Amino acid sequence: GSDEKPVLQPSITLGFGESGISFNVWGSAFLSSRNSTEGADELDFTVDYSTTLSEESGVGISLGYIQYTFPNGPSGGKHSEEAYASLSMDNVLAPSVTVYYDFGLIDDYYATVGVGPSLPLGEGDDVPTLDLSASVGFSGDGYGGSAGFNDVTVSASIGFAAGQLSITPTVGVTIPDDGVNPDTTIWGGISIGFSPASE
Repeated sequence: GSDEKPVLQPSITLGFGESGISFNVWGSAFLSSRNSTEGADELDFTVDYSTTLSEESGVGISLGYIQYTFPNGPSGGKHSEEAYASLSMDNVLAPSVTVYYDFGLIDDYYATVGVGPSLPLGEGDDVPTLDLSASVGFSGDGYGGSAGFNDVTVSASIGFAAGQLSITPTVGVTIPDDGVNPDTTIWGGISIGFSPASE
């Protein structure tokens, strides 16, 4: 089927200077994540450490932990935990691969391979950027289908910077494997980021 429902997904990210550490809170009025607790609102907390292996290589690495919470879930508030690691390349296509392991509700892996080119919309340092993303997801059978292909996600966002604040509206579509979820999801959200001024 193709029961297309818009989903509002607000997100706030705090970056801690040049430490590479950030903290994110993400919410969803309609659950559209990979976790199988349909019908619940969702509130997720992420701690992330990102760095570049070397200036010459352009290889970036991110390590993180996500706490998923479902405050209105059928059991009075389910939760799940996930760790992830990501490798990315700093070039025009910005290819990346990320592996997640859920050791809470699902106890299985989910991996994505994708590209994320960023295009400046004008000249200068503070112009908005158009960020495109396309990825293919693979998972173990703990995610509701057979092990293997899970979904394709395509999204676009425009990033606006204003001093220490960044505002990024995003729209996207996720087309899952029918064995995982028969519904295509169109989603959108606005992310607000804040980084303290570096001395």
